[in-house]
Amino acid sequence: MSVNTSNAPPPPSIGFPATTTAVPTSPSSSGPVNAHDNTLVVIVAVAAVGALLGLFLLMACCRLRIASRVNVQDIDLDTAAAIAVVAPPPSIDCTSTDNTTTNSDVAMSPTTKSIDVALRRFHVAAHRIRNKKPVAQGTHCVVACATYDGTMDVALKTPLASRLKRADAASTMATFAQEILLCARLQHKYIVGFVGVLYRSPRDVTLVTEYMAQGNLASLLGCADSARFKWLSAKKAPVTKLAWAIGVVDALAYMHELGVTHRGLRAKNVLLTSAFGVKLGDMGLTRDTEVALSLTNTHSRTAGNIAPELLQQAATYSTAADMYAFGAFLCELDTCKPPFSSLESGRGGLDNTQIALLVGQGKMQPKFSYSCPDPILEIATRCMDFRPSERPSAIHVLQDLEHIRSAMT
Repeated sequence: MSVNTSNAPPPPSIGFPATTTAVPTSPSSSGPVNAHDNTLVVIVAVAAVGALLGLFLLMACCRLRIASRVNVQDIDLDTAAAIAVVAPPPSIDCTSTDNTTTNSDVAMSPTTKSIDVALRRFHVAAHRIRNKKPVAQGTHCVVACATYDGTMDVALKTPLASRLKRADAASTMATFAQEILLCARLQHKYIVGFVGVLYRSPRDVTLVTEYMAQGNLASLLGCADSARFKWLSAKKAPVTKLAWAIGVVDALAYMHELGVTHRGLRAKNVLLTSAFGVKLGDMGLTRDTEVALSLTNTHSRTAGNIAPELLQQAATYSTAADMYAFGAFLCELDTCKPPFSSLESGRGGLDNTQIALLVGQGKMQPKFSYSCPDPILEIATRCMDFRPSERPSAIHVLQDLEHIRSAMT
């Protein structure tokens, strides 16, 4: 049966349904007319619902098509850096009977592929690096200096060749790649500047950073000339110890804001510019073994910089542990010696294992000189509180140190 719509009311506009009120029909209303009206209302309602449903389906299909065009390999730096920092190095298949590894032996995992893509973005052409000279060799890497584009002195850091011949070579390179991505992410005036990467293959990678001509702060503090550097006076030196402390904690505050911890703060890892300014360096992520070394190696001087909760192995590394290390760094600035170094020397001295146990139990803390300014000592004491929750944040310490500097002027 066809429906006569010549006298029907106009269809409602499409949108949110309006609230309707039922109107009672008069007794004189005829039955057939009411049936026709009801049928028309049903048809219009069904059409409106169908139109809305079709619109939603169309939008969903468009989103799926757009998503399907995204290439999962197109990873930006922040994403790759997050993967590198959060994800552990790829595991090694220990069931193999062949302990030798080559470039072609290691199949790249999705995480390794992501890191590899990110590293290639920072590639520096080899011909731009000139006058390479060896500088130092550590447990994991060898460091050289060179000239970049004939104008800028740079440092070159490469994993030791001997470590790349071991069964855990893939893990070594994954860790080194994580360090590179972290250096690329950190851009701050008090952090050693990132230049790029000499990338030849996943096993042949060199980190290129700015070269710090004056070496590290520990070497300067250990020489006889260190006596001219004072906390608050710069009459006999180009810079004060307070300025060094402000620079380092400024860098820490920046890192902590990004959710990054340093894990190795000490004067040895603070480098000096040509004008004796400081920049935080050594962003390597190879410090998971540091606690174990501090408990077993009597020649290692790391216990004084490690928070008690880490020595007890009762907590994971946190920003609070960095702040404990900063308190110990203030002690190193004050005494010009690593924490507890005087206790380790001489007959009857404590070895590093004994010191680590006492620090972990809260029975020992680094000692400051009698000439240390009271405000500095108070800040250091708060930083080295046995309770991690009571230690101040880097930004609060920065504000306190800036206040001390302002009071001097």
